[in-house]
Amino acid sequence: TPLVSLVVQRLTVDEFGVKRQALGVVANVLQAFQADPRPSTAGWAASLVYEHGAVAPLVALLDVHDADVLRVALHASGGVLAAGEQLARSSRGGVCSNPFTLPFAEAFGVEKLEELQQHWPTLQRRVCSLRGVPYADGGLRKNPSTHAHYSRYYDDQTRRIVAQYMQADIDRFGYTFEQQQGGG
Repeated sequence: TPLVSLVVQRLTVDEFGVKRQALGVVANVLQAFQADPRPSTAGWAASLVYEHGAVAPLVALLDVHDADVLRVALHASGGVLAAGEQLARSSRGGVCSNPFTLPFAEAFGVEKLEELQQHWPTLQRRVCSLRGVPYADGGLRKNPSTHAHYSRYYDDQTRRIVAQYMQADIDRFGYTFEQQQGGG
């Protein structure tokens, strides 16, 4: 639709305040999918955003230093990927994998999410400080538990299965299977 094209254009080229408003519109479009996750709604919401080129500007907003924008951009990115998963699950002989993961990866979304994950505790502390809320390390986890290093849960066969299934991501991002030495 022309309105979505205009909003995505604003998300791409305008100054930060306008991008912030455009992000809100995109997030609201994706909220429709999350409220009604049927395949028809998933396809409608995600294709509106994807076909109008919103993935790259959405991923670009994962770099901003504004907690509210970052939260909405993460939520909207998750909405696009969740809609793609719904499309893949509902497809019979058509789409066999999430059609939005490649555009997301091409926009360096995976790298930005990994960087956010690495810096998440620092971000949480800063956001809590800005909001005047005490930060409790691990406070978001309701049932924290300890586990062995992930490599202990894989044998040769399961490593091969994962390597085969995820080969494109492994090659693109240079992932390796780590081996932890010693105990748990």
